[in-house]
Amino acid sequence: MFGEVNAAEFSALDAAEYLEVSIPTFRRFVQGGKAVPTRVVGRNQCFAAAALKAFKRARQEVRGSGDAAGKSYRALTIKEKADKAWAKVSSRARAAEDVL
Repeated sequence: MFGEVNAAEFSALDAAEYLEVSIPTFRRFVQGGKAVPTRVVGRNQCFAAAALKAFKRARQEVRGSGDAAGKSYRALTIKEKADKAWAKVSSRARAAEDVL
C-alpha cells in the first residue's frame, strides 16, 4: 500500500496507519495544525503523501536525537517536542511543495 507514497493522497485512517499512530493521535495532529489536509470532500479529509512522508521522517529524527543544549530529548516538555517536530516538518513540507 505504501510502495508509491509520493503519488497518492491518504485518508485520515491511512495517514494514521502510515505514521504508525492511533486515529485519535492523528486527529490531534490535525487539530494542532501539524497535519494539514490538502482537500476536504464532505467530512473526509485527504492528506498529501509528500507532506506525510516529511512529517514521518521529522518525527523519526526528533525521537532519535538529543537536544543541542545538552538535555536529552526525553527531558523536553511535550510542547517543546511538538514545536521541534513541527519546525522540521514545516521546512520539509515547504521543500516538498517546491519539488512538486
